[in-house]
Amino acid sequence: VAKSLRGKIATDGEVYAVKKFLFPPDPTPDENNPESHDFAIIVLDQPLELSENVMPICLPKRGDEDFEGDKAIAAGWGDYRRNNHPNSKELRHVELTVSKTLRTVPKLFTTITEKSDDGEWKDPCSGDSGGPLMKRTQDDRMVLIGTVYGGGYNCDKDKITEGFGDKNQKWNKITAHLKFIKNVLRSDDCAFDY
Repeated sequence: VAKSLRGKIATDGEVYAVKKFLFPPDPTPDENNPESHDFAIIVLDQPLELSENVMPICLPKRGDEDFEGDKAIAAGWGDYRRNNHPNSKELRHVELTVSKTLRTVPKLFTTITEKSDDGEWKDPCSGDSGGPLMKRTQDDRMVLIGTVYGGGYNCDKDKITEGFGDKNQKWNKITAHLKFIKNVLRSDDCAFDY
């Protein structure tokens, strides 16, 4: 888990330079293009040091595409208060319910945008874009199932944002990019053996 600092990544107090961004084809969501998405991989200029706070995450298996109704955890350093505020200084997380795949942009899916028992919105916000949506498996592993695209509750404007005919939070579907991800990992000398 890391946060962005204008072309650099900070984690456990260390700052790493971004070497490059990699995108599959069609990297701009468009309801007229079913292949479109908002997914990217950030390649750092050097390997991260793994620690208690910096760990790899599992990828979903091919065929594990329907998480509708499952609980998942979103995490990030984005804003969490109404109106404009600086981003959080602490990593925050929230449990969300996975909803449906978008019909017009099938490489995106949604989570239900709803309020908690204390009346606060449960949703990523400004500064969380690209952050993870993780599902815990039965053997207690965390699997990356999505990355934040946007929509849902806009905390800066204190309102729900609609996009692609849906008011829920939108996520890039990791299973739609497994081949691309594995090819990137195979081409990197420092990556794990996939």
